[in-house]
Amino acid sequence: MKLRFLPAGAALLAAACTADLPPSSPDTRAETMTFEASVEESRTVRSGLKILWSAGDRIVVNGEKSTGIELAQNRQSATFTLPVVSAPYYALYPASAYTEGTFDPANGKYGYLVLPGEQTYVSGSFDPAAALMCGMADSAEEGLRFQCGVAFLKFTIKGGSSSARIKRIEVSAIGKEDPRGTVIYSPSKGKLIKNGTSGSTVTLSSAAGIPQGSAAYIAIVARTYASGLKVRIVDVNDDYQEIRSENAFTAEPGTVYTTTVPFSPDKSYAPLRIDWEVTGGAVANGNYGRVHRLGDGRLMLSYSNGGSDYRRFSTDDGKNWSGTGGGPILSKFNYGGTEIRCSNPEFTQLSADNPYHPGRIIFAVNLRPGDSSIHPYSIAYIVSDDNGDTWSTPKTVYASRTWPDRAEKGAWEPFVHELPDGRVQIYFTDNTPYYALGYTKGNNISVVESADGGDSWGDARVVCHTENTPLVSWRDMGWDGMASVTTIDGRMYLAVEHKELVGDNYAMNIQLMCSTVADNWYPTIDKGSSRRFYPFIPDESAYQGAPYLIHTDHYLVLSYQSGAGSENPMTQAGCTPEVAACRLEDDFTTLRGHSRPLEGSFSQSNGSGVWNSLCDLGGDRICLVTEYNSKIYLTFGQIKGQ
Repeated sequence: MKLRFLPAGAALLAAACTADLPPSSPDTRAETMTFEASVEESRTVRSGLKILWSAGDRIVVNGEKSTGIELAQNRQSATFTLPVVSAPYYALYPASAYTEGTFDPANGKYGYLVLPGEQTYVSGSFDPAAALMCGMADSAEEGLRFQCGVAFLKFTIKGGSSSARIKRIEVSAIGKEDPRGTVIYSPSKGKLIKNGTSGSTVTLSSAAGIPQGSAAYIAIVARTYASGLKVRIVDVNDDYQEIRSENAFTAEPGTVYTTTVPFSPDKSYAPLRIDWEVTGGAVANGNYGRVHRLGDGRLMLSYSNGGSDYRRFSTDDGKNWSGTGGGPILSKFNYGGTEIRCSNPEFTQLSADNPYHPGRIIFAVNLRPGDSSIHPYSIAYIVSDDNGDTWSTPKTVYASRTWPDRAEKGAWEPFVHELPDGRVQIYFTDNTPYYALGYTKGNNISVVESADGGDSWGDARVVCHTENTPLVSWRDMGWDGMASVTTIDGRMYLAVEHKELVGDNYAMNIQLMCSTVADNWYPTIDKGSSRRFYPFIPDESAYQGAPYLIHTDHYLVLSYQSGAGSENPMTQAGCTPEVAACRLEDDFTTLRGHSRPLEGSFSQSNGSGVWNSLCDLGGDRICLVTEYNSKIYLTFGQIKGQ
């Protein structure tokens, strides 16, 4: 179904933000001043959605929050009391949305507000916390005239094939523009502006459910949405309908856009869960564990310990494991006086019908020098043609650069993937082009490819990147790292940890990307690509990194490490693995059934569950591999649900 927004015409009365502050008379002491404030008539007011002052409202003028309010009888104006500030006066509303310390006119900053991504349904009105406004005056006598700084979407949901109440309405931009979050007051433009594209979602929720036929209002950032909007409507039964408006759409501040939607849900958020077995003892000392099923039915476990790489085997689906087979299969070594460690081991076994080397195991590593001015960070590999008993000598498929200093920059985290036609790919994270330009941050995902089963490899090319171009400062830099890839029905899906600037800090969350096997990641996926998306609504209050993506018989499954619940949630310290899934026929933006397999086994205060991976065991049963305090643990789960 296509969606079209038109200016609203229905009249209604809506109150602005109400807090717990009682009405009070203006404070006329010398250390305070008063402003009469009104709301400028706008398209919002003319369309019938009136913004009126309420007893608990507070404003911010030149970074200072008001301390008292006196309402006019009609509530269209109010007198605010606040500490003395100097002209000119730059005002924002509501004070609850103001970001402290963002009024600094000497540096071109006049205040930031945050439009909430989670908004609450109010019958016949909007969430008062979402009515962002701005205004300015040259003198206190002329008063403050506020302008509405956001646009409103008005939805009227009417029964199509379902009459169930609506639990949630989600709005996101197809082109990944952010419809919520931090907005910046620009006095020269006379409005609130939003920079960046992070592809998040605004959600309007109602615990009791929105009755069908009732108007529901969602505030979004006033900006251009170049590829249109996507709306997901979810009812109290967790059935949902998704509609799209794919035309460019400019949301003007102070304007209400309205649409009526016949609700005919065709998808469901039916309960989905993963039942986990309690984690037992460690199966190895080391880190960065990976498990894959071999063609002879055994499981092979790889891991790194002390800079060398090992492998073990299991004939009973991971209950018991054989020894290390006499030592490492790839040992650290010295070059020019610096130690080269073999880190981030990852492998795959080529299929039995591979046209070049059926059954060959390709084992890739990240070569990490102690001194990168002597030897570059590199991606190398070894192979085994006898099910892991013996191994070739290592060969390098990509070398970064040596640097004048001992910078830990270069190539990282290889991932090996076989295409349906037998070609083999090694993906990796690459710092090289960014550090070469003087930037300490910044990654892309690159790939090298072999058309002969791993005997020779082509040149590296970039799969995806997320920096702004041209690069002018570190604020333009983005981050795509730690790739994992799976192929489903002729389409490849790539998971990355995606880091992007939010205000003055970086937030890291998980993103997925998609390409047909035929396209093979051409053209390169950039920051605004429609082939880049979030698998679920990201949590910007916590670090999410190190994704690992597989599919089972019926599900797409993703693991990642999350800092939520730790003492420092925006860092890796104290993070723990989370796993989410959805059915293969679902929209892959709907991963759900989030679980924390180690929550009852390991404390986030005493260690971190990191560098996790997944293995499909068959029958929608999976194995989660986790490094916790430099030991490898396995946890087994059964996916269940609709």
